[in-house]
Amino acid sequence: MLVWILLLFAIGGLGLMHFYAPLLIIQIKTDTLPTKISLEDTQLKKINYTSKDGLKLCALISYTKDTLPKGTLIFLHGIRSGKAINQPLATRLNQEGYHAVLPDLRAHGESEGQYCTFGYYEKEDLKALITYLEKEEQTLENIGVWGHSLGAAIALQTMAEEPRIRYGVIESTFSDLYTVVQDYTKGYTGFSSKLLSNYLTYRAGKIANFLPDSIRPVDACQSIEQPIFMAHSDQDDKISITYGKANYAALKTKDKQFRVVEGANHETLQLTGGEAYFEEVLDFLSKNARTSNQ
Repeated sequence: MLVWILLLFAIGGLGLMHFYAPLLIIQIKTDTLPTKISLEDTQLKKINYTSKDGLKLCALISYTKDTLPKGTLIFLHGIRSGKAINQPLATRLNQEGYHAVLPDLRAHGESEGQYCTFGYYEKEDLKALITYLEKEEQTLENIGVWGHSLGAAIALQTMAEEPRIRYGVIESTFSDLYTVVQDYTKGYTGFSSKLLSNYLTYRAGKIANFLPDSIRPVDACQSIEQPIFMAHSDQDDKISITYGKANYAALKTKDKQFRVVEGANHETLQLTGGEAYFEEVLDFLSKNARTSNQ
């Protein structure tokens, strides 16, 4: 009897590993995301555009009041977050003369989609957004991206293929999907098993129909020629700063800078960096806005 009980537990455990655990990597619970943004401000506009695979995606445009805008920043949020988290930063950039575009990534917030694919489909979504802005919002020029964590990984993978993105601000992202899933698996389970985490990543790819092997921002960096401002917290508890440094070292562009934010964790980079950090980013943006507009 004991043998049968142990066998049933083993089968149940394998079933969980095969069917349920991979969903923890790719499935997003949208009911927990910050999506509510008031549109009472006349400087705000909600838009909908369509992905290459037919999903209805949502974004918010926050316009500067300056008559001569410096450029347009597309803000890409992290996993299990949403566009609303970047609204305060967008408002600040509006005051500095930039338009801001805040999309909900696929499967997040008000955008359709069932799974996160860590850039596999999202880079095509970003290209579709830029095409929409070119056709429907002709005043939104000199486009750059500002991404955090997942959003930064998407930004790097897209910039390697998309010259319409002129410059990028990249915060706290990973170098390849298999490695970061292994780190997260250890963080949640307390032990490290490359065999287990690789299997979960492989299964996640099968379920969501993408290729985990291709999710390597560090490889994308080798094709990026646009200016990059990259930042990472030295106490990042989710994505090691070593991955940020690896991405930075791999960048093809010579117009790049790396900022270490001391004492911050994964979620508090901007808060800990404070006004000094924002001013550094602003200097980078201003330089590249002038260059791109010449």
